[in-house]
Amino acid sequence: MEIDKRIEKLLTLNGKHGLLSNWETHFLVDIKNKPPGYSLSVRQNSLLQKIEAKLSPATLEETRNWKQNWTKEKARTLHLIAEYYRGTGYFTSLSRQVLHDPAYIPPRKAYEKMCENKYAQRVLEVAAEPPAFPEGTTVMLRATAKSKLSNTRFNKLKNYPLFVLRVLPHVHSSAKGAKLYEILSGCSCDVFRIEERFLKSYRKPKAKQAV
Repeated sequence: MEIDKRIEKLLTLNGKHGLLSNWETHFLVDIKNKPPGYSLSVRQNSLLQKIEAKLSPATLEETRNWKQNWTKEKARTLHLIAEYYRGTGYFTSLSRQVLHDPAYIPPRKAYEKMCENKYAQRVLEVAAEPPAFPEGTTVMLRATAKSKLSNTRFNKLKNYPLFVLRVLPHVHSSAKGAKLYEILSGCSCDVFRIEERFLKSYRKPKAKQAV
């Protein structure tokens, strides 16, 4: 009975504050559904105590303070990093939740793990750098763009003028020159996205001299 009361209390608290992962919630529900008289194993009891610590009065107070001090800058950082991680296989669940619900505020530790690691910091640096090619600039593909486009598309676009429609706010790589652009093709009116490092200022190709 004591275990049942502990589980009910934890599920109620989590319903209000949403601090537990899906796995932790499922663990509590699974224990709750055990037959009467069921005894927790040493590992299960250890996990239960960790969950209780996660929903302790001190932790809940910290969570309230974290949410009260949430800023637009933190929200901007969170969404930019969630966009970066969306296709990497890391922080998948958190990134999906952030992008699905713009008002979502994750726990402080989750935010710090995702947004304050060295890769995330590099992404923020790339995003903050001024664009080498502002909107309206005429550019062309570098030879290295062949690694990002199909041979057919690269051969179709190389040497032709391309126009910067937008400098996008999100970044999909922490590499130098990873700022993302939306580009309009001058030869086919196609619109595509490509990183800054695969572009250069447009120069009209020299005409081949007749032999």
